[in-house]
Amino acid sequence: MNEISCDFGSELRRRRSARGFSLISFSKKISCSKSHLSKVERGLAMASRDFAKVCDDAGSSNLVGVRLSPAPAGGCAA
Repeated sequence: MNEISCDFGSELRRRRSARGFSLISFSKKISCSKSHLSKVERGLAMASRDFAKVCDDAGSSNLVGVRLSPAPAGGCAA
């Protein structure tokens, strides 16, 4: 599967915050726009396995393993 479920975004936000990263500082660390990172965290954009791997490498710890299933047809609830 190439995309990660809605649970990924909320878990990414939880882990990012727990490690003391702001949205801006983490987006810089993973070379991603803060807009895209915010959308992933809110379930408005889906994350790929590659995105999860980049987040893991930046210190978010094993996000690749978070619910590797597609989002519901209607999208994620914010």
